[in-house]
Amino acid sequence: MHKIFNCEDKNLYTNEQFRESLDKLFNIARNISIEHNYKPEEQVGNIITSSIVSRIPAHVFIVDGFDKLYDWIYTKLMSVSSSFGIENPKTIKISRAWANKMYRGSSGLCHNHVSNKEYSGVAIFYVSVPEGSSDIVFVDGGINNTPLSDYTEDVKNYVKLSDGDLLIHSSDSPHAITEHKSDEPRICIILDFCFE
Repeated sequence: MHKIFNCEDKNLYTNEQFRESLDKLFNIARNISIEHNYKPEEQVGNIITSSIVSRIPAHVFIVDGFDKLYDWIYTKLMSVSSSFGIENPKTIKISRAWANKMYRGSSGLCHNHVSNKEYSGVAIFYVSVPEGSSDIVFVDGGINNTPLSDYTEDVKNYVKLSDGDLLIHSSDSPHAITEHKSDEPRICIILDFCFE
């Protein structure tokens, strides 16, 4: 199960304050990753992830301007709660939040975001998706840390996304990322969440 929404208010994710603050976060992440030789096992190639930045599980909330974008994301998440088996949740808890910047030649191995919470999911907001960008691919029966090439086409569901798209899916959905073939980076913000 996955749902896609597009944010029509482009200023929420294109304004200068938000972009500059996000760039600062990526610069910090790059420096820490180099210093600690850190790279998540599901990432292939040149990808900067802010998941290294701190032990604060939702550090992207310190990005200037993210609060307004999150208000929009929150309303979309609440609108799909019944798809997760819960009617009228009281709130949404963010267990982890981070940002990724993918460069040419990078990709992502098959993985999921399994949670011990009953009504959990993943929300991915696509800040920048240039022409030739990588796609997310849901893989029926996918196994963590395996390449997409290990699977036949009949078990793959390719999803093409654009700037301003919000993709919401269940946390146990195996997925991979195709090779990024653009000179411009693909930027997204990922939230692991659960309804309460």
